[in-house]
Amino acid sequence: MNQISTISVPLSNSIRSLTLEHNEIVALSSIRELISLPILEYLSLRGNNISSVFLNCEDKDETPFQFSPTLSSLDMAYNSITSWSFINALPNILPGLLSLRISNNPLYDQPVALSKTTNIPEKPMTVDEAFMLTLARLASINTLNYSKISKQDRTNGELYYLSLIGKELSASPQSEETHIIPNHPRYKELCDKYGEPTIKRSTDEGKSGTINPRSVAGRLVMFTFYLSPTSDCVEGLEIKKEHKYGIPKTLDIYRIKALVSRLFGLLPLTFKLIWETEEWDPEEQVHLFGDEWDSSGDEETKNAKATRKTDCFENNPGNPQKIMIRDGGNKFIKREVELVDSTRQVGFWFDNFKEARIRVEPIV
Repeated sequence: MNQISTISVPLSNSIRSLTLEHNEIVALSSIRELISLPILEYLSLRGNNISSVFLNCEDKDETPFQFSPTLSSLDMAYNSITSWSFINALPNILPGLLSLRISNNPLYDQPVALSKTTNIPEKPMTVDEAFMLTLARLASINTLNYSKISKQDRTNGELYYLSLIGKELSASPQSEETHIIPNHPRYKELCDKYGEPTIKRSTDEGKSGTINPRSVAGRLVMFTFYLSPTSDCVEGLEIKKEHKYGIPKTLDIYRIKALVSRLFGLLPLTFKLIWETEEWDPEEQVHLFGDEWDSSGDEETKNAKATRKTDCFENNPGNPQKIMIRDGGNKFIKREVELVDSTRQVGFWFDNFKEARIRVEPIV
């Protein structure tokens, strides 16, 4: 640690790798002298106190600067970054950036968005959320925190980010749109790539329309997660907790479980996810009318019985409308599918679905 807070003298043009770790640098503009290094490839600013691009964030007249396109790897871990605006600025400052390390910054202790935007409790973002929302803002990087970014990672992250922008716009008056969109420099680019997110403000309720399958909404499944009633629940009490969440079809089940773990405050591996489908499977033969199915009553009586109510449901307070009995004695049970731990994507299960209801069932 050399207590360096700024660099004001020229350095050798032959430098390819430079480490300025654990110093007192607070803004990238404090080391703008480094833009003169023509072949600089790696820069480590790890363990400083950097929180902004410019020393005075309010000074709009401060001269922009840009590092050499050869600078492709940057380490910003363990600094004081608290705003996404810092991440948004990196492509202009480092046009050649391919690899970024930025873990352990206060930014990632924040929620992904305000509760009024997501309709879920404000909790620190998960590692997966931090990964997706960072790479989605940086189109050129191929490595983040030592993890190689796959094509699927990029699609997941960009769709998730775009859906959050849509939620932010939906939660705000239309007059605020011109103030919100500049906070997301890649918005237009992502809209061109995936289609615009569905913006549904409270004033739009009641309006309906067909979802374009190529739009963001068409690439998401709206999940309703609810916590299964347990033996500790008061009998007859309605479902306690429920969360709705739009999830890209390209996310896998492991990531869905990580999200559910955060939503309900459950430990990993202590619950399973049960998809309650709308399909019915035959279970067994039962007799609605006692011996009548075997009786020799006249044909007119039999025909009259056939016109009775087609479906009825067994009384099952714990699982309402889970068993159905059709006229003729056939018992049907609603099909349930466990979403087992796997790398299978959401689209494998729900490719043709817009929404799904998932029961979160603690493992006893």
